[in-house]
Amino acid sequence: KSFSIEETQRYAASADDPARMASNYAGVSNAGDDFSNDISIRGNSPKGLLWRMEGIEIPNPNHFGSDGGSGGGISMISSSTMSTSDFYTGAFPAEFGNATSGVFDINLRTGNNETQEASFKLGSLGIEASTEGPFSKKSKASYLINYRYSSSSST
Repeated sequence: KSFSIEETQRYAASADDPARMASNYAGVSNAGDDFSNDISIRGNSPKGLLWRMEGIEIPNPNHFGSDGGSGGGISMISSSTMSTSDFYTGAFPAEFGNATSGVFDINLRTGNNETQEASFKLGSLGIEASTEGPFSKKSKASYLINYRYSSSSST
């Protein structure tokens, strides 16, 4: 299932977290309590989930995650820096050989190369600020800078 950033903002209680959003799909559930975003796919262990970013395997991308786990309190990856990404819940390609239950393949987006933009979010989980724009009007190169600070603590 491919998903867009807008979807992470539409689902109830997702808190702009793609892992929490994915628990709304069929066969996928939150394996822990509401304080964690562990993903269980068809009853498999959350530890069988493979996280990838831009085609490279990464460890648990969550704050307050346990050793060897796949979840935590909230994602370290800001949804405002993500592009359309893929979430596999079964029958995934051989390139995901280390996965036993599912694959979260995250893609990042490039900055806006036409106009400069900035955003700021303030919520119960913390703050987030980002800015993006072109390096120069003559170039197609762009930048995207994002900062997040979590005000929540581990339970």
